Amino acid sequence: MKNLFLFMTIGLVFWNCKSPEKESIENQEVVVTAVTEEEQCLGSFAHNVYVWLKRPDSKEDQETFLTLMTRFLDESQYVVSSHVGAAVPSGRSVVDDSFSFAVLLTFKSKEDQDLYQEEEAHKQFIAGASHLWEKLVIYDSTNLLE
Repeated sequence: MKNLFLFMTIGLVFWNCKSPEKESIENQEVVVTAVTEEEQCLGSFAHNVYVWLKRPDSKEDQETFLTLMTRFLDESQYVVSSHVGAAVPSGRSVVDDSFSFAVLLTFKSKEDQDLYQEEEAHKQFIAGASHLWEKLVIYDSTNLLE
């Protein structure tokens, strides 16, 4: 049951990679995803960036950030998959919902993430957007379940 929950959670996080097919087994709905090596979009290296804008209520700053992020993602040679989201308000004490944007980028390897740090598209994004943020918190990790 834990493996099914973990599989479904991972599938939801990376929904934009491949739409799953649904199959019914004994009146239970199961998500089945067949992914070839070429289609695999879950990189083994995750780069999580949390962004606090200087002016979090500014629609103009939000739109500028998203426009620059979209351009960067379109031009990056190394990003395998991405998720760019906004904080979801929560009354739970364990949930930090104070950030403006959460950016999850995956890469095939740490080496590709190192190359991304130096690629022109990333440098242009930082040059264009860094004046918008007050704070960044970054967490990097590698996949232990491959």
